[in-house]
Amino acid sequence: MIIHLKIKKKLVNETLKVAISLLNPIIPHVTEQLWKDAGGHFLYNESWPVPNENFLESNEVECIVQVNGKSRGKLIIDIEAVEDDVKSMSMKIENVAKYLEEKEIKKIIFVKGKLINFVV
Repeated sequence: MIIHLKIKKKLVNETLKVAISLLNPIIPHVTEQLWKDAGGHFLYNESWPVPNENFLESNEVECIVQVNGKSRGKLIIDIEAVEDDVKSMSMKIENVAKYLEEKEIKKIIFVKGKLINFVV
């Protein structure tokens, strides 16, 4: 329990330091004071925070489901999902199913990772 509190405290501390660093160009006087209060010397001597590239990539995307060009739902799909998988998942959405019910699908427009549109 004590270990978890120490980890949480360290995480909060690091998060605050990054936030203060990012705000420094906008409100330098305030952030310098906050930095000193947090135990640092001078913020302008610190390096800019470096992003972790692993967190910038996502394997999932939001796909819009349309019927006759009108948005009827959304799906979270794998970025590499193929049309048949997206089609079957989107037809299970209640709002989409009611617009496709007893109608002939004339065309399916699929843009990988972005949208699927059923033309009825």
